[in-house]
Amino acid sequence: MSSAHSGSGIKRQRPLRGIIISCTLGYLFYLGSNLLFMVLFPPFMLLFMFNRPLQHRIAGEVFRGFCRFLTRVYLPALNVYSIVEQSGFEKISSREQTIYVANHRSRMDGPMLLPLLANCSVLIKSTYARMPLYSNMIRYLDFISVDPHSIDSLADATRECRESIASGKSLLIFPEGTRSRSKRLNVFKDLAFRLAIESGTTVTPVIVHTDRPFMGKIRGSLFPARKMSMVIRALDSQRPLPGERPSGFADRIRTLMTRTLCELDRGTMWEDLSPRTVETRKKRRDASGVLKKKNTPEPDVTTYKE
Repeated sequence: MSSAHSGSGIKRQRPLRGIIISCTLGYLFYLGSNLLFMVLFPPFMLLFMFNRPLQHRIAGEVFRGFCRFLTRVYLPALNVYSIVEQSGFEKISSREQTIYVANHRSRMDGPMLLPLLANCSVLIKSTYARMPLYSNMIRYLDFISVDPHSIDSLADATRECRESIASGKSLLIFPEGTRSRSKRLNVFKDLAFRLAIESGTTVTPVIVHTDRPFMGKIRGSLFPARKMSMVIRALDSQRPLPGERPSGFADRIRTLMTRTLCELDRGTMWEDLSPRTVETRKKRRDASGVLKKKNTPEPDVTTYKE
């Protein structure tokens, strides 16, 4: 599907009953399918244990098929969102190797992108890798686990990424390292850009955008009050400039992505979620908590003296 992104306009909020039904069905399917996947997927893969290339190919097709059904059929059918633009990927040949770097506002960013990316490894945080669902992905698919707080883990992940690129695969990395809490992109880690410079691979910035927060680190984003509009856009692939350092390359790509996000955020709920606004709300909540604490009578500690 591909169409131009239009302004958000005035959109009617869904009735509370509709929100509860669609969200309940969505999360029940999500959790139930995860459980089913964890139970059935490993024994299914054992059927192909004597043919590792076939096992790998089937595992990839099954997982991408699940992500495609969840993100392109099931959730849109529940009126959670509609994809109003999916563009830029047609310019990338299925045989072209690149390092995709995507913004990260939602838990759904990965599942949204995976159906579009062929022959692609994915770098994920070790906190996800410890979950049964994702541990299967690391075992049977091209998922690379990294703990950003461990030097050994970073070294292992860097080595695996290099091996993946050397084998001809593309790579998907979320360079912010975690979901952002406001409309501003977090500072980019430079791993993707270091790998691109070392290997001579292009970097393709990818934007995943909804006109209001969805499954993010923002209160209320688990239950959207109305149907959202989603944009998935691959920007032009970029190469490092002569003599450009990884940190400079990362800053340049971050600037390009920031411009696109500012465009898409205009006229949406994200305009009210600047870092300053988010920080002010946090301070108000903290102050409210302190006030309540002050108004709560202190326990009579003499009662507890021996």
